[in-house]
Amino acid sequence: MRIKIIVITFLFFIYIPSIFAGETAKNNCLGASKIDEYIFNAPIFMKGKTLSEIRNIGKLKREYSEKKQNPHDASLIDTFVTLQFEGLEIYGYLKKQDILWPIRIIITEPKWKISNGLDVGTPSLNILKLLGSPTLKTDNKIEYCGETDCVYFYEDKKIISKIEFHYYLD
Repeated sequence: MRIKIIVITFLFFIYIPSIFAGETAKNNCLGASKIDEYIFNAPIFMKGKTLSEIRNIGKLKREYSEKKQNPHDASLIDTFVTLQFEGLEIYGYLKKQDILWPIRIIITEPKWKISNGLDVGTPSLNILKLLGSPTLKTDNKIEYCGETDCVYFYEDKKIISKIEFHYYLD
């Protein structure tokens, strides 16, 4: 009888909490991948992937490019492009065949729509309703990071004033 009590106690205090801990870690991972998925699809205006398609999403105010040595292969030179529109800046890696991989997108005007209506000018309370608990929240910044990407919502008087998307590039 005493051995049964010890075994049951062991199972209850040692084994069962470890099962729940594993399940919690699994759920957190799923949450991070959902955040990455949201970040990837959120900028509705980014339908095209070629540089020429992205140039045509609005009136282009300024464009510039810079060349940098590839951090993995010193014999390669990478090209990075910045496109500036009214209330929008897109910075990305120019892949061969005119494909732009975004690294950073900054939105400061409501005309640049984000999925689920989390646009500049909308109440920041909507962010928490849609995305849940943030990775980090400060006085004026609500941050969500997935496994690879992050989005930062800046607020002024409980209204979204700026949005930054940061995409991982290796």
